[in-house]
Amino acid sequence: AGATFMAAGASSPEMFAAFVSLFITKSSLGIGTIIGSEIFNHLCICAGSVLYSKTGSLVLDPRILAREVIFYALAIAGLLYCESDTRSGHDGDDGDDGRGKRIYIHWYQPLVLLAGYALYVIVCANYET
Repeated sequence: AGATFMAAGASSPEMFAAFVSLFITKSSLGIGTIIGSEIFNHLCICAGSVLYSKTGSLVLDPRILAREVIFYALAIAGLLYCESDTRSGHDGDDGDDGRGKRIYIHWYQPLVLLAGYALYVIVCANYET
């Protein structure tokens, strides 16, 4: 559970960047910031953990690794669900505005992601190692 809170704290700069991007500058830069940061976290931090270990290898509990991979796959599926509504046009207009397709995320779709995170926290808090 401690790592869950650390991950939430480490991700808060991306969350605030997304809020500023969305609500102040009215751009969609926030989603790219969050996804780009996540790609860095998974590729570079995992690789760095192995490279900087004293033995050059890590010993992982397969059950914990499976739990993390399953929840990560569910998170990606949830993100794809939230981004599944694509249309041409702008601001609900289905006409072509010359800017190509847009992704529309409805108010209820992020609730799926929040519920998935709540489930993850509950599973981690009650997980027996």
